[in-house]
Amino acid sequence: LSNPTGATLARSQVLATVIDNDATRISLAALTPAQVERNGGQTPFSFVVYRSGDLSNAGTVDWDVVGDGARQANRKDFVGKQFPSGTVVFASGQSEATITIAVKGDGVAERDEGFAVVLSNASAGTVVENATARSTIVNDDIAVAMGLETDLLIG
Repeated sequence: LSNPTGATLARSQVLATVIDNDATRISLAALTPAQVERNGGQTPFSFVVYRSGDLSNAGTVDWDVVGDGARQANRKDFVGKQFPSGTVVFASGQSEATITIAVKGDGVAERDEGFAVVLSNASAGTVVENATARSTIVNDDIAVAMGLETDLLIG
């Protein structure tokens, strides 16, 4: 700063910090927070990854499914009998992508089971704001108890 009009400068330099509010940000949400598993085949559970901020570059983020909650889903609850995982690839300008998890239906009576999708390893310069989204596999099978009732006859 120099040569003010109608004023006097006490200092001729200013120190400023520029905050990068254009960084790429990623967050995750469950589109299917709970769903019945059915008695066979596959049931899709969907999650969406949102990307905001600077979208001028392509980007990636890895995802993994893990058991979650008091009653955790295990690898046998998913198609292929393993916890799914993968990588979301964003093209330049792309703001969202969908992850679809295939849950394996069965006829086994069991309690509802939880799982989560967890994001990790985002592209350099990307801030992950919400890395975890949860869902519940709702049991639709009925446990049938069979008993034998007998009467004892004496005489």
